[in-house]
Amino acid sequence: MQAWDPRRALDSTGRWVMVRKLNQTPFKDDNALPLYGSVDDLHVAKLRAAYLTAQRPWWIEIRPPEGAPSDAVFDHWMMLCTWLARAAPVLDQAYNELPAGAMSFQVSFAEIVGSSLGAVTPKGADELRSLFRITAELGRAEISVEIARGFGDGLMQPENLAERALVEALVAGVAHASGEFADAQKRDGLVNKICPNSQARWIHRFEARSFRDFIHSEISGKPVLIDPLDQAAPRLGLGWRVRSRDDGAEVLGVPECTSYLNGVVRVVLDDLCAALRCLDRRSFVRAALYSHEVASRDRDRWHRTAQANLGLHDDRDAALRIIEEHQSRLNACFVATRILVEAAICECPLDGGGPVGRLDLSRAMALALQAHILGGWSDAVHWGAMEARAKTTPLGDVHVSQSFLNAVYEPFGRAGGEAEVRYAVDSYADLYSPRKMQPPVSDVVEPKFLNAWEAEFGAPLGGLLAFIEELEDLGQHPPNALLDMRRSFLIETMATKANISAAKANLTLDSLVLAPRPEWRGATGDFRNKDWFPWRFRRRLSVLRRPFIQIETTNDPLILCAPGLLRESLRAMVTWFHSGEIPSSQAKSRQMCQWIGHANNVQRTEFNSTTACRMRELGWHADQEVRLTKILGRPLERDYGDIDVLAWRADSGRVLAMECKDLQFHKTIGEVAEQLADFRGEVGSDGKPDHLKRHLNRLDILAANHEAVSKALGLNAPIQLEGHLVFKNLVPMRFAWDRLADRVRLSLFDELDRL
Repeated sequence: MQAWDPRRALDSTGRWVMVRKLNQTPFKDDNALPLYGSVDDLHVAKLRAAYLTAQRPWWIEIRPPEGAPSDAVFDHWMMLCTWLARAAPVLDQAYNELPAGAMSFQVSFAEIVGSSLGAVTPKGADELRSLFRITAELGRAEISVEIARGFGDGLMQPENLAERALVEALVAGVAHASGEFADAQKRDGLVNKICPNSQARWIHRFEARSFRDFIHSEISGKPVLIDPLDQAAPRLGLGWRVRSRDDGAEVLGVPECTSYLNGVVRVVLDDLCAALRCLDRRSFVRAALYSHEVASRDRDRWHRTAQANLGLHDDRDAALRIIEEHQSRLNACFVATRILVEAAICECPLDGGGPVGRLDLSRAMALALQAHILGGWSDAVHWGAMEARAKTTPLGDVHVSQSFLNAVYEPFGRAGGEAEVRYAVDSYADLYSPRKMQPPVSDVVEPKFLNAWEAEFGAPLGGLLAFIEELEDLGQHPPNALLDMRRSFLIETMATKANISAAKANLTLDSLVLAPRPEWRGATGDFRNKDWFPWRFRRRLSVLRRPFIQIETTNDPLILCAPGLLRESLRAMVTWFHSGEIPSSQAKSRQMCQWIGHANNVQRTEFNSTTACRMRELGWHADQEVRLTKILGRPLERDYGDIDVLAWRADSGRVLAMECKDLQFHKTIGEVAEQLADFRGEVGSDGKPDHLKRHLNRLDILAANHEAVSKALGLNAPIQLEGHLVFKNLVPMRFAWDRLADRVRLSLFDELDRL
C-alpha cells in the first residue's frame, strides 16, 4: 500500500480527487516521482494523472477519438504522463505568474493509430507543429491542446520530432496562461530542458519485422519471472539432504567438492521431477513455451526502447544498469523455461496431471535455474576456476567461494549485457529503414556449407526456411504464439515447401523433434548424459537444437512449436555449425565434420590475417604464421608451433609476438571456467601445455635468441621483445589476467591502436 501512496489531490475545479501512484517500473527514479493516476476518473472511463509539485498539482487528461484501440489510447496517455513528469517541475520554476492552485491540460487526439497497414511518410517538425491547436488564456488554469490527424505519422522516424512538438505545445499553453508567450527564447530553452535530446520518447512506431511483431497482441502480457522467494525457499535444508551434520559443514578438495555439489544437483532435480509428475504435460509445456515467448517479446521491447530509456533518464549509467539487470532476469527466464520443456515431456503425465498456474511455473523455474547454477559451480571447481571448498550453513544453504563469480563471471556477463544494450541503442535507426528482400541462401552462403547442411539434416537450408515461413503464416491467421500439429501434417508441409520426398522430410523432422524419453535424466541411443545436462550450453537434447516438442508417443503424435522460437533455433544452429562452434563429434555426416574442421581452420587463419593487416595500418611491419625456425635460421629439437603474428617497429625496436584467438562465446559458468583453463600458462595432467603455455614457450625461445631475432627482422638497435594475446571479442580471461599481465599483455582487436 505504501508503494501506491493513495491520497487525494485538488484539481482545477476545486474537487479533491482520489489518486495513487502509477504502476511501478524497474527504474527507481521514476517510481520516486510524485506522479499519480486518478482512481475516481478511472471509474468513469477517463484517464487522468497528476504531478504534485510543492506549488500545485499539474493535471493531464487524454481525450481520445471514438473507437480508438484501448491499448493505443493507454500508450498515448502514458506518453502524456511521461512528459508531464518532466515538464511540471520545470514549468513551475519558470513561470511565477501562473494562477494559484492546480493547473490542468486536456489533450485531445483526432486520431490514435494502433496497428496499421500500408506505407507511411513521416512528417517533419513544421508539419507536426501545424497539427496542434492550443487554447489558453491569461490567468486561467485550464489549457486545451487539440492534435489533428497525422500525429502518428510523425512517430515513424528515429528522431523524436512528434513528442517534442507535443512538449512545445504544453510549454506554449503554460506561457499563454502566465502572460509570457512572447518570450520565444525562454520557451525554446524550456523545451530543450524538458526534452534534452532527440532520443527521449515514449511511443515507437515502426514496421512489423518478425513473427512476434505480427502476433504481439497474443504475447503482450508480463513474463513469468523467477520470484526471489521461490528461488530462496528450496535452498533451506538443501545441503543437509546430501551430507550428514555429523560429517561437518565444510567440504574440501576437488573430487570431494564436485561429488558434494553433484549430489546437491541430484536432489534439486529430484524435487523438480517430483513437482512435474503432478502436472499435466500438455498444459505445462504450453505454459512454459508461452512464458518463453512473452519474455522474448519483452526482451525485444526493451531492446527497441533502450535508446529512449537512456534518453529519458538524467543518470544514464543507472538507467543502463537497470536495463542490463532486467535483461539478466529475462535470460534466467529463457534458460529456465527451455529446461522445463525438456524435462516436462519426459516427467509430466499425459493423463491425470493437475492444472498449471503462474506459481507452479515460477517454482519450477526456480528449481531449474538452481540446478543450472549448481551444475555450473561443480564444473567450475572441476576446471580449477572456483576454489575447491564448499560449506553448508546451519539452515542448509550451500555456499562456495564467490571470488571467481565476483571477479570474472559476473563482470564478464555484465560487459556482455552492456555491449548488447549499446548495440540495441546504436541500431535503433535500423528499425525505421525500409525492409529489404532477403536474397536466396545460395547467394550468401558457401555451396560447401549448404551441401554439408543438407547431408546433416536431410533438407536444404532454403527449404527449411520456406517451411518455417509457412508455419509463421499459419501462426498469424489467426494469431497464435503456439501451434499444435500432428507429425504427419508437418512431414507433408515440409516435403512440399522444401521440395523433398516425404521420407526425407520424416528424417529431417527426426533431427528437429524433442521426443519424450522414459526419464529426463537418462540418455538413449547415440546420446550421452551431457546432452541433457541443464547447465551445459549447446546440448543436443535441448529446445534450441530440437524446437519441435513432441507431446505423446503415438503413431502420429501431437507436436507443439512456437514459430518465434523456430526461427531463433534455426538461426542459432546455422550460426553454430557454420562457424564450427559445434564439436565435430556431434555431427552425423562426413560432410559436416569436414566443414567444421574447415571452418575452424579458416576462422583461425582469417583472424591472423586481419590482425596482421591492422598492425600494418597502424604503422608496424607485420608477418603472420611465422615459424620459429625461420626466425632463428636453424632447426629446433621439437615443433613449437607458429607465431600467429609477428609485428615490429624499426624506430623503437619493439617486437611483438602475438597469439591471436577468435574464440567461441561461452555463457554458462562451467564453460567460462573451462575456457579459462586453456589460458593458465600451465602444463596439464596429460603432460600437454595449454594454449597460453605454448605461446610462453615460444616467447622463451625468442627471448633466448635476441640477436637472431634482430638479424631476421633487420633491426640494428637492441630489441624490446613483448608477448601479446589478442582476442577478437570480449573474453572472460580479460577479468582474470592480473597474474600473467607482467608476461603477456591481453588486448581485444579493437584495442590494437593502444599498443
